Amino acid sequence: MKVTIRTHDGNMSNTVRDRIERRVRFGLTRYEPEVRRVEVCLGGKGPCGDERNLDLRVRVQFRTLPDVVVNDVTSNLRSTVDRAIGRASRAVKHRFLVNKPVARHQPRAKPSARHWAASVVE
Repeated sequence: MKVTIRTHDGNMSNTVRDRIERRVRFGLTRYEPEVRRVEVCLGGKGPCGDERNLDLRVRVQFRTLPDVVVNDVTSNLRSTVDRAIGRASRAVKHRFLVNKPVARHQPRAKPSARHWAASVVE
């Protein structure tokens, strides 16, 4: 699983980058065989142009399933990262539950009397 972290203005501290990557790996490691790439895009402005809000978009690309995209806007970086990646993890879990083939119970055929008698004699 490849994790890509991008920012709107290009500058991000290593501490923030490590926290985001650690949080992504914690939330999505169990799905790693099916997840091809995770993109985290951090913007400085919310949808209304407010400087105090942080816009975070998480996109999870799978090998065989459609992508999962989660957007979140809050004023605190830590809560934005935790909420968005937590929502992405739950969405990925739901995607696997919905697209997982369900094993249906097939009733076994009853053995014939001749087969049963042959197995008892042996």
